[in-house]
Amino acid sequence: MDLVSDISNNIKNQNFDKFTLVRYIYLYLCQVFSYDSRFLNKNNAKLRNEIYNKKIDIRNVNDFEIICDTFSHIIVDILKLYDIDATIETEQTDSYYKHTYVVTEVDGYKLKLDPTKKYDTARVKLGIPTLGFIDLTKKPEFSYDIALADGKIGKIDKRLLNYNYYNDNSHKEIRNIFNRVAASMNLTDLDLFLKKIEEICWRVDCGNGLTHHNDMNYYVSYLLEVYKLKEKNEFVKGSIFFNKDNPSDIIDIFYINYKNRKEGFYILRKENEKYHMGEISEQEVIDLLEIYEGLNNYYYLQIAEKLQKAKGRNK
Repeated sequence: MDLVSDISNNIKNQNFDKFTLVRYIYLYLCQVFSYDSRFLNKNNAKLRNEIYNKKIDIRNVNDFEIICDTFSHIIVDILKLYDIDATIETEQTDSYYKHTYVVTEVDGYKLKLDPTKKYDTARVKLGIPTLGFIDLTKKPEFSYDIALADGKIGKIDKRLLNYNYYNDNSHKEIRNIFNRVAASMNLTDLDLFLKKIEEICWRVDCGNGLTHHNDMNYYVSYLLEVYKLKEKNEFVKGSIFFNKDNPSDIIDIFYINYKNRKEGFYILRKENEKYHMGEISEQEVIDLLEIYEGLNNYYYLQIAEKLQKAKGRNK
């Protein structure tokens, strides 16, 4: 994929000012690229180092999963083609690898472009507000995504992506999709929620082939928040697991206790090139942990064994 030609063809005859051009490039790159979940696998130091130091030729892209450092270099290289100066900044993290982002000044704004830290690579694909397109000219306590505070950018996003989130329209659209799916089905509570998850998996994954694991992981976590499955009597715990022999084989396991009426394990995984989420037994969790590893294996074994013992007592 030639990013330079694609962007050039998309914006020709548009007469964008520099601010709109920066916003377009930011949204475009978030749609095209995804965060590389494999970088989260701390058990594979060699792979993490390769991912962190990955270089992308913007005129010949064949790898669409990257992390912050690679993303920052791509943004700077593309902005340079339009005579927009930008710098790469770093901040210290708890790990050996520093987090990187881009800063540029256009039309009176000092913009911080930070698409990976708050999952804009997933949020843009889903059509919900970005969180990493920040105006640094505001006081620190108000330095948040100007898409939520500036009327100008709402009009820009409507024009560029044809979505408008000012009246919570994107949330409403998600709910409408889900409600249409469930309208003729006898589904309640968690069963209905899982059907909604399956529908959004299908909707976001079947269109352009640019949706990857980190996007799907974020969508599920986002929907857990939207449908308030983390409130009151409900409990959700989720984690990412990597195949011990193939770090590109990634699954997510969630433990959900829904209003004290139903509890169990649910798995998000890719099958036949599509993502699916469904219920699995506690024994299947134990079996999977023979093949997959993550940071919370012990936690899941504890819960699975507890459920097995409870089932034995209830026989």
